[in-house]
Amino acid sequence: MPTRSSRSSPRRGDVTTDRPFRHCPYCGSALKRHPPSGEHRPRLVCSSCEAVIYQNPKLVVTAIIEKDGKVLLARRAAGLRAGKWDLPGGFVELDETAEEALVREVREEVGCEVRLHGVLGVFREMTGAYGPSINIHFRASALSEPRPTDEVSEVGWFGPEELPRPDEFAFENDLEALERWRTLLPLSEA
Repeated sequence: MPTRSSRSSPRRGDVTTDRPFRHCPYCGSALKRHPPSGEHRPRLVCSSCEAVIYQNPKLVVTAIIEKDGKVLLARRAAGLRAGKWDLPGGFVELDETAEEALVREVREEVGCEVRLHGVLGVFREMTGAYGPSINIHFRASALSEPRPTDEVSEVGWFGPEELPRPDEFAFENDLEALERWRTLLPLSEA
């Protein structure tokens, strides 16, 4: 897994990924950081073919799976932030819609099918495993019983006042989404 070093950590106004590009992916020449023609924001630009390399956030989808006024949390089994609580979800692949990715990720992480009920909110995460991300949180209901998988050591249903402490969560954006969730009517009443 990539780790963030002090050399590659974000600077104010200049967010970088954990492993910044050094060479053009198109021609292999060196990249230089400067504003491309007609732009004011510094970007990575190829010194030879002048391709602009945009460093965009990763797109992540997450499910707020609800049942009887409670939300499903999954404890990460391995990798980055193992042992921390998380909402089921993950990265969107190039050939997927956000909804398709979320259904797949939930199946992989907690072994159940879900029905999606719309977007709860969109939140930014600056400290993700692979650099910054934009996280789309969907409200959902389980169509089968969730269970731990290879990716998750434990699952549990938590009411608004039963949630683990903030330091027990893997990602800040999950806390923001759960704060918004607390203000909504349960799905059965919505």
